[in-house]
Amino acid sequence: MPELTDQQFNENIQSTTAEIEKIIGVKPDLFRPPFGEIEDRQVEMLNKQGYRSICGRPIQRTGAECLLKKLYQE
Repeated sequence: MPELTDQQFNENIQSTTAEIEKIIGVKPDLFRPPFGEIEDRQVEMLNKQGYRSICGRPIQRTGAECLLKKLYQE
């Protein structure tokens, strides 16, 4: 996602969130970047919108442990 402008990033997040909420009935608050690629400024934008970014590295390399640690550290 580093190649996206701030506007493209926000539009992508908003449209994806709306689609997920429409399907499951709950607004997600977790975000995992595709391929673990995300810029610090994008993480800040997510945090300001109430999201938590989890596992900035590919899941294949970090495994499920990364997700569980992030989800249960609060």
